[in-house]
Parts: sequence; structure tokens; C-alpha cells
Amino acid sequence: MFGFPFSGPFGAFPQFMDEEMDQDFYEQFPQQEDVDNKELYEILEIPPQSDIATVKQAYKTLAKKYHPDRPGGNQQKFQLIQKANEVLSDPEKKKIYDKQGKQGLLRKLNVKNQQFKKCDPFKLEHKITLKDVYQGAYHKKTLTNVQRTCESCQGQGGQQPSNCKSCKGQKIVQMLVQVQPGLNVVQQAPCPDCKGKGQIFLKENECKQCKGAGRIDGEVEIEIPIEKGVPDEYCVKLYGKGNQKPGYENGDVYVYLQIEQHPQYIRKGTDLFYQKTISLKESLTGLNLELETLDDKIINVTTNQIIKPNSIMTVKEKGLPTFKDELHFGDLHIQFNIEFPTQLNQNIKNQIVEILPGPNSTMKNGNTYKLEEFQLGEFEKHLAKQEENEEDDPNQIGVECSIF
Repeated sequence: MFGFPFSGPFGAFPQFMDEEMDQDFYEQFPQQEDVDNKELYEILEIPPQSDIATVKQAYKTLAKKYHPDRPGGNQQKFQLIQKANEVLSDPEKKKIYDKQGKQGLLRKLNVKNQQFKKCDPFKLEHKITLKDVYQGAYHKKTLTNVQRTCESCQGQGGQQPSNCKSCKGQKIVQMLVQVQPGLNVVQQAPCPDCKGKGQIFLKENECKQCKGAGRIDGEVEIEIPIEKGVPDEYCVKLYGKGNQKPGYENGDVYVYLQIEQHPQYIRKGTDLFYQKTISLKESLTGLNLELETLDDKIINVTTNQIIKPNSIMTVKEKGLPTFKDELHFGDLHIQFNIEFPTQLNQNIKNQIVEILPGPNSTMKNGNTYKLEEFQLGEFEKHLAKQEENEEDDPNQIGVECSIF
């Protein structure tokens, strides 16, 4: 709220600036002289003063119900839910709202008609499984080394600041910069002594915790929403959860999802590929296969067709859900490997000859040679010996090719 966009359980949503949204947001409710600290709770359909856990659960339920991409969704209602959650899920904003209402929150944050620069986003990679992609999930994660406003000095850096002597409180200085040999120009730059703040603290007045910086490295707990069907390397943006800096709008957290390889399934878009080895009997007489899907269910796959080696057969709509359209699914494709028997007795061979179509195995002349199984190891030894003999043959040195 108030210039801080927010990400719901379905990914990133557009940023709503204060001038465009806040006035419209509050004009939807009648103004009261008493402290107004109930309306945001009413939007989330929970009792006033509910704890943050209740707020988050109510937000997830209502966001799914009113998301504009879902059947029966409502864009206006969804935006109200987002803004109410943004205030009530933040401990500091919730505390102010509960005591002073929405007008007190506006005064405290001083955001009306004021624009802030935004901190750089905090970026990270996060691994998820293919099952997460199929089912959807929420992952909790603790971020370290996130810049937070120092609570000891409230981001001020210390007490009793004085004007910087280098820039005389102007925050910038004139610097002589060489742009090429023999040519120098004067440029303005942030003062290096006060780091563009215009004020400095004496050593004894500096905050002992942040040493005058106004910020410290801290930990942040985040919850990463993983939508069904999400593509690899998709960026989930968590607005306002990143770096903090006095005078700046909170930075965002960019989470890049990396999908780990599944031991059985291979993903191609919304389709899944699966390899299965079956017996020769199953390939000829029909197949009835039990298969565990990514939602931990067992499905029966059956066919009476003859299955050829390396052939691919398809089960419709048993792939992954479509991203942003989870009611539609891709297909599941199964590639079959046929496991042949290693040996058969003569009686079975005779029966197969009688049953299966095709020519009989009879000799037509005396020029008959017996087939043997190819031995890769023996072949490699034979090839290496040939190459060794060629290197040792003196007649091969300087031999020219014949021209025909």
C-alpha cells in the first residue's frame, strides 16, 4: 500500500502508485470522526485485531477466490484485498493501524504526495521440484545479508549530526575529472566524506550498532508462492520485502525458480515424457500398467495395440497444468523399451514359428555363416592392436597416395 506494490500467491501484480490508488481506496468508505481501524479487517472478512497468521490465511483464501484470472474473479475486490493484506501483514503498519486507524497510518508514514527512490532488489535463486510445479506450493525461506534499517537509531546513524565540512551540508562537491590527457573538466558528484547525506556524526555520537550507516545486515523471512505450471527460471517478485534504506522505498526480492530434474519425468512445456520398459509378451498381447503421477495418485494405463520398440504412446491431459490456466493440462507421453528374452528352448521356438507370421528359417544353400554376439571389448582391443602395428610399420613412413 501507499506506493508499495505487493505480490499475491499467483505471482507478481502491477504496482499501484499512491496518487492513483490511495484516494480511490479510501473514498469507498464513509469518513468517521472516530479512529477507523476496522475496515481493512472487514475487507479480509476477519474480526478486528486478528493476528498476522489469520490475516495471511484470509488473504490466501480470498485472493484465490477473487483473482481476475479465475472464473468469477473481481479485479476491484482483488485490489482491495491486496492493499488490506499489505498493511495488516506488516507488523509495524498493523500496529499503527490498530491504534490510530488509516488516517494515523497515512500521517505516520508521510507518503501522501511524496515520491521515494527505491532500493535495489535483492536477487536469489531457489530450487523447486517438478512435483511443486504440478501441485503448486508455498516455500518458506530465510534470507541473510539483507540490508535493514537499524532499529537502535531508527536509521538515523547516530545523534546530534553536524554539517559535513567537505560539502558544507550541500551533499555534493565539485570534482576535477580527467576525461582525456590534457583535458580536465569540473563535475558534480556526491560528497565522499558524508556519502551524499550532507551531515556527519562525531565518533562519539555514532550509533554503536550500525556505526553511522543507518543500516545493518539482517535476516528476513519470506514465503515464496509457486504457481501450478510455472516455467523454469521464472522470477517471483516479492514487493517491499528486500533491502531498506532511510529515505528510500523498501526494495523488492526477486526469486528465480530453478526446476530440479525429476528421476522419471522429463518436462517439455506442459507435456511430460516418461520411459517404461515392458516385456515382449506385453508388447504383443496388450498392456495394463499402473503409473504414479506427480500428484501422488495411481492411474491405470492400458492398450491392446502391439507396441513396437521405442514407440511413443500418449495419455491425454495427464501432463502439467498450464501456467496461469491451471484448469487445462498438457499430455503424458510414454516411450516404451521392449525387454526380449535372453534364451528360448526349442519347444517354445517351434510354437512361435507356428503362431507368428513370416518365413521359416531354412537354409537355401551351403554358404552359411553363424552369427555371433558382438563383443565391444574384443573389438576395441583388436582396433588398438591394428593402430599400434601401423605406427611400427616403417613402410608407412613417407608413403605417397596413388592417383587414379
